[in-house]
Amino acid sequence: MTNDSRLRIGVTGARGFIGSHLVARFAERGHEVHSYQRVASAPPMPGVIPHRFEMPGAIEPREFEGLDVLIHAALVEYGPAHRDADAINQQSLDRLIEITRARNIRLVFLSSLSAHPEARSHYGRNKLALEARLDPARDTI
Repeated sequence: MTNDSRLRIGVTGARGFIGSHLVARFAERGHEVHSYQRVASAPPMPGVIPHRFEMPGAIEPREFEGLDVLIHAALVEYGPAHRDADAINQQSLDRLIEITRARNIRLVFLSSLSAHPEARSHYGRNKLALEARLDPARDTI
C-alpha cells in the first residue's frame, strides 16, 4: 500500500463484534483508524486512536475532524433496558449525518438483511427506518 492509499477511517461501535473486526482489519492494512466506543479508556490496539462515543449525548463533532470515511456500526438495541432505543438510534444517526455532511466525510451505515418492508423483527424495522434517513447518492448502506 502506498501512502496515497492510506485512509483515515472511523468506526462507531468499535468494541462490538463487527466493529472490532473492522478496526483490526483496517489497522492491519495500514490505515489510520479511529475507534468510537463508550469506553475510550479501554486498551487500544496498536495504531488505533480511541474516542469516547456514547449515543446520543456524547457525539462531539471535533472528534471526527480529518476522517475520510465513517462506518456507523453502533446501535442501541431495543429491549426492557432501552425502550427509547429507536429514538436514540435516530437522533444519533441524524447527528452523524450532520457531522459527516459538514466535513465531507463518506458515511457507511451498517444495516441488516432483516431490514426490509415485510420485516417482523423490531431490529429489522428499526434498521429499515434508519436506512430511510440516508441519501443513497452520498451514503453507503
